[in-house]
Amino acid sequence: ERAGELLDELFPEAVASLSSQVAPEFREYLRASTTVINACVRPVVARYLESIAARLREDKFEAELLVMQSSGGVYSFDSAAEKPVFMVESGPAAGVISAAYIGEVLGHENIISFDMGGTTAKTGLVRDGMPSVARDYEVGATAQTGAGASRGAGYPIHTPVIDLVEIGSGGGSIGWVDSGGILRVGPQSAGADPGPVCYASGGTQPTVTDANLVLGRLNPDYF
Repeated sequence: ERAGELLDELFPEAVASLSSQVAPEFREYLRASTTVINACVRPVVARYLESIAARLREDKFEAELLVMQSSGGVYSFDSAAEKPVFMVESGPAAGVISAAYIGEVLGHENIISFDMGGTTAKTGLVRDGMPSVARDYEVGATAQTGAGASRGAGYPIHTPVIDLVEIGSGGGSIGWVDSGGILRVGPQSAGADPGPVCYASGGTQPTVTDANLVLGRLNPDYF
């Protein structure tokens, strides 16, 4: 803690994260990796959150500002700027929390959530009304819980994360044929602009969304 105080005094422009505050548990590798990742993303996240807060203040928005955590909980903008590693994969986590709530309203305690974005699709298990939570997660080359055949492909973080299975195929993922004549999907994406061909915004390459339209899974008159 004293080392952190000295850094603030002597090198105030530096971004310092202390493992005792970010990941105060034993096992030095997980603790160090989590802290380094937190320090790396702190400047970017802090600027982003501050820009959002400034725009909301301009619009006279005075409510408390909260950010979703990877565990499904929330914390303040100030805390998120200090410990952004706790919001890794918070978007997919929010999807599972929403699915659990809808399940509760409909009277279903055991459900499988499915969340498809532009480049990835994620699924999570809700059992007895509660999402599964993992303690080890990997980011970087992959984003996944610390289990399975591809474990070790990314950088580990040691924070509570809602357990998700993620595949690199989303609505904007482009379908293509490789040199062996095999149909592939992704990782290239049409993005939001121009997007899939069926958006009629200039896209020319077929995507998963286009396939779903052709197969009748999407209603073009009620999208």
